[in-house]
Amino acid sequence: MDKVSTLYIEYPKAMKMKSVYFVAGLLLMIVQGSWQNPLQDTEEKSRSFKASQSEPLDESRQLNEVKRHSQGTFTSDYSKYLDTRRAQDFVQWLMSTKRNGQQGQEQRENEKYLDPLSSNGLAKRHAEFERHAEGTYTSDITSYLEGQAAKEFIAWLVNGRGRRDFPEEALAAEKMGRRHADGTFTSDINKILDDMAAKEFLKWLINTKTIVKWLLGFLAVAVIVTAIAVPVALLTNRGSSHSSDTRRTFTLEDYLSDGYNYKRYNLQWISGNEYVHKTVDGSLQIISADNGTVLKTLKNTTIKDAGATTAMFSPDTKFAFLQSGYKKLWRHSYTATYHIYDMTTSTLVTENPLPNDTQYISWSPVGHKLAYVWNNNIYVKEFPRAKSIQITTNGEENTIFNGIPDWVYEEEMFGTHSALWWSPNGNFIAYAEFNDTEVPVIEYSFYSEDTLQYPKTIRIPYPKAGARNPTVKLFIVNTQSLTPLNSTEITVPHKISGEHYLSVVTWVTDERICLQWLTRIQNYSVLTVCDFEKNNGTWLCPEEKQHEQESNTGWIGRFQPSTPYFALDNGSYYKVFSNSDGYKHIHYINDSGLATPITKGKWEVISIEAVTKDFLYYISNENGGKPGGRNLYKVEFGKGQINAKCISCDLDQERCQYYSTSFSQNAQYYLLNCYGPGLPKCALHRSSDDQAIRNLENNTDLNNSLKDIQMPSKKVESINLNGNVFWYQMILPPHFDSSKKYPLLLDVYAGPCSQKVDYAFRINWATYLASTEQIIVASFDGRGSGYQGDKIMHAIYRRLGTYEIEDQIAAARTFSEMGFVDKNRIAIWGWSYGGYVTSMVLGSGSGVFKCGIAVAPVSRWQFYDSIYTERYMGLPVENDNLKYYENSTVMARAENFKQVEYLLIHGTADDNVHFQQAAQISKALVDAEVDFQAMWYTDKDHGIDGQAHKHIYTHMSYFIKQCFSLS
Repeated sequence: MDKVSTLYIEYPKAMKMKSVYFVAGLLLMIVQGSWQNPLQDTEEKSRSFKASQSEPLDESRQLNEVKRHSQGTFTSDYSKYLDTRRAQDFVQWLMSTKRNGQQGQEQRENEKYLDPLSSNGLAKRHAEFERHAEGTYTSDITSYLEGQAAKEFIAWLVNGRGRRDFPEEALAAEKMGRRHADGTFTSDINKILDDMAAKEFLKWLINTKTIVKWLLGFLAVAVIVTAIAVPVALLTNRGSSHSSDTRRTFTLEDYLSDGYNYKRYNLQWISGNEYVHKTVDGSLQIISADNGTVLKTLKNTTIKDAGATTAMFSPDTKFAFLQSGYKKLWRHSYTATYHIYDMTTSTLVTENPLPNDTQYISWSPVGHKLAYVWNNNIYVKEFPRAKSIQITTNGEENTIFNGIPDWVYEEEMFGTHSALWWSPNGNFIAYAEFNDTEVPVIEYSFYSEDTLQYPKTIRIPYPKAGARNPTVKLFIVNTQSLTPLNSTEITVPHKISGEHYLSVVTWVTDERICLQWLTRIQNYSVLTVCDFEKNNGTWLCPEEKQHEQESNTGWIGRFQPSTPYFALDNGSYYKVFSNSDGYKHIHYINDSGLATPITKGKWEVISIEAVTKDFLYYISNENGGKPGGRNLYKVEFGKGQINAKCISCDLDQERCQYYSTSFSQNAQYYLLNCYGPGLPKCALHRSSDDQAIRNLENNTDLNNSLKDIQMPSKKVESINLNGNVFWYQMILPPHFDSSKKYPLLLDVYAGPCSQKVDYAFRINWATYLASTEQIIVASFDGRGSGYQGDKIMHAIYRRLGTYEIEDQIAAARTFSEMGFVDKNRIAIWGWSYGGYVTSMVLGSGSGVFKCGIAVAPVSRWQFYDSIYTERYMGLPVENDNLKYYENSTVMARAENFKQVEYLLIHGTADDNVHFQQAAQISKALVDAEVDFQAMWYTDKDHGIDGQAHKHIYTHMSYFIKQCFSLS
């Protein structure tokens, strides 16, 4: 097993201790045989040492009093007990041993001494100390041997005095010893004991009769000091015990209060060297990246006086939108009311105001021209006080969408509430038109206030797998000649026949646009480049500039085709797609369409971040072979062979292994965000030398707050299943003790191209479960997960509900065999796709899991939307993949739920995974006479937010505690 984690193995130290004890025993045996006169007349006690070695340890309670140090190491009172017994017996033996001159007795005494100190005796008992998660040992020998054994030994050298008769200076030194907050122990006793030992040893030498005694006595002292000092040096600074850690744990209330969220630096670039920052009080500042100077401020009082909650500057900073009346619609979409504020006159623009409930609004990339969508139609204002010019007229609610996507495009293709794209200089607008006339409608009740006699009915055009899809068209409008309106449609390339999707729109210049189209099955795409013809005002898309992409093992891209980044010639470009080995890498495509790889290896490029004439930046998971890592790399052009340099890898390895960036418009500067594994931070860098010029956020306040809380630790490791290397992570309780048995909760998503195992910092429900309830929370990325090559990701193509389910069960079995996991208390939970996997796992009858929670689960893939489902499953028809649609339902496994405890949760107003999905699971379980728990959240969507957020996590916590028999 490859171990790549924050837990470090230190086995050599333990081995060194065994060797020290063996040598000490051997030399002291020789010393014993050389002494001619008895040191003390206590023959009766000479037999006690051997007897103590074989006596059973009947103080069983001491075995259970385990302690956890703040650094992650362990201590047990069992260790302390063994230390005390061993040191006491050893001192007693030294004090009582005498030489009677008989060879037989000498041999017997040698054997008594050698056995307990050899690798099979004292060292063997030392090996019984607590083994820590990182492979190190700790015991109270650090304090005891320094403060007890050494003092007893020197007292014996003097005249056999016990500890109670020990000199006052040593007792004073003992009081000086301190156990520190971080678990280490220091004391001035070492210095004092050194002085005392020298004095007392000289006195003893005066009374000895032969030089042999002197030499052997000196050797004995050296060995004993070494035997004591070496283990102490190895074991100090290991951390405090569990019982000595008086800090509180991280509670459920802490998580639900949102008081422990880390801060991000709010930044939006408006030029190559200027950005907008929203301050804590809500004011907007325009800041120079060059020197950090605040160039302009829109005060929060101005925003509030207008009844607004936020604002957005125009690119020339002469005007600002003031937004109010926010109303959420779907995941990304909302409506709001906007007023325009004149920064020059410090007044609101009252001429030709914008309408209420605007669906989308944006400034042009330069100046202060603007476009907005209202009632599904597009409007343009050439300047804030100008009259609005209507661009489209056919917009209709739930039927024709102009400039905004319908539900399925918003959720699955664009990931935004905009379908409108300005050209770089604002001379053209490209927009999509979606026609949902033929799309089936999903309906569900919205209960609203309890005074509403009849609930409302929500209707959404929602294409499910195999159903009719929306049709899409793309138009380009010349904003320089809006009267009369000049709009041109860009037709779909001939190579894309039948039903299709518009996937990516990219402006290259003001007169060149790049479009990417997908077939409905999404395993074939065509990239087209279209140019504006000034002579006749048309757009031409020559076939020779098209670039095709096809997948023979799955689908195109991770979720859709990647965005191209055009070079300075505006003809060639850089793009991420799978190479011949199935790993996603950067390729350079020239004018003739020839693709040349820029990066390669058994790792993946996550995204291209910026391209200039001199360099290219990208994010990848190459560093350390960790799929869950993210680092920034730079390729410099014009230097012969292409070599990538990691910019972030060595900046702060312990704290930062997961980065993201935000580049200014000409890539002169960039914001480098570190998201973990330590506390997040961010800094502003310049591209010329990649040096940090300003730290913008360090989360110092959060760091100080967490110092007073016992926080869990996180480890990331890999395991081998079915010939593949897969990664998992565990959130471990504070003071984790590998000799104990912990309940384990498997936190699962496991959807196509998902990744749960990474190096990002998070404070979430798992933090509470691990910290307060002492539950290990694990996650595992099996077949179907992303960022590890197409072989793993495409393994579940057309087979959802198979391998990803099997792998989660196999991972849980592997975890159950780890000595610290209670195999009788293993649970699983997930949300959305994770809810589906949870349900399928529990319904498998594996016998691994005791209970599970499924939130908003899919239950049958025919119930989910077309773009997502068909990308991975094809069509649910006889001549395609109907068989695997039918074999992947939760309902078919209802009978097996009798073996587990199951909590099913769903929001009644879930527009994404409809309540229908949970209702069908419930129906099947009832029909199978399965006893289960269910919770629904009235009028809540897929996210179950608001007050329901607190309720759901409280309810799930109670369920898990009950399942694990926790008080």
